[in-house]
Amino acid sequence: MIYCRKEEHSLDFACLSLLRQRLTPVDPESMPTEIQLEKALRNAVRAHFRDPEQVESSPNALRAHAEKELGLEDGFFKNGDWKARSKEIIQDQFVCISQAVVLWLW
Repeated sequence: MIYCRKEEHSLDFACLSLLRQRLTPVDPESMPTEIQLEKALRNAVRAHFRDPEQVESSPNALRAHAEKELGLEDGFFKNGDWKARSKEIIQDQFVCISQAVVLWLW
């Protein structure tokens, strides 16, 4: 089997599919772990708080920032289980940072 960042393809289908999607084959072991994926999403939220003009606060913009940081294909976090999970992680990080700011100001 040849693995692509988007999905798994049989060997017969691999070349045509890769040309269509412009994806490069990747070893499944080189894909980021779930911990690395979550950390990249949280880092995207932190980047927004550091420089709001450079990083937008919408979930889609934050997902795109994390995808770029990890070198993933566009839309990786919008597919499958990661769509809901990434939104939850982003919201959680916003709450954590907001609470820390309130405590610091208090």
